[in-house]
Amino acid sequence: MNRKGTFSNQLTWNIAYLILFILFFSGMLFFVLRYQNGAAIWEEFYAVEIAKMIDNAEPGEEFYLDVSEGTSIALKSGMLRENLGNIIKIDNVRNKVIVKLRPNSGTVYRYFSDLDVVDWKLEQVSGEIDRNRFTFRIIKGRENG
Repeated sequence: MNRKGTFSNQLTWNIAYLILFILFFSGMLFFVLRYQNGAAIWEEFYAVEIAKMIDNAEPGEEFYLDVSEGTSIALKSGMLRENLGNIIKIDNVRNKVIVKLRPNSGTVYRYFSDLDVVDWKLEQVSGEIDRNRFTFRIIKGRENG
């Protein structure tokens, strides 16, 4: 009986399984590390809530959203206190809400209304350092075309 190549064939399958295991394990590790401090969850929460507010708003309305938890997570993630004003941005041209609670990543969520968001800013509530809110005002959007 000629068993030539049997060991080599088994070795190839073992290497393939090892590579698949490493890819799966690294993907799971990336997922766990991303959600470790809750930054990704809060980014998505704030982005979705702000987009819902914009979609359901009428021109002239003003909104206040408590983002104290998000700002404390951003500080724990390594963002500087001077950059906290940039954790939430609104792109009126592309109708996007951008929330960044981590230095090198963020969450983008799209809203569908034709309204524009103006005067958006992050501010401290009553001068308290631990309480922050995101405020913005809705106006009628630009006419297309």
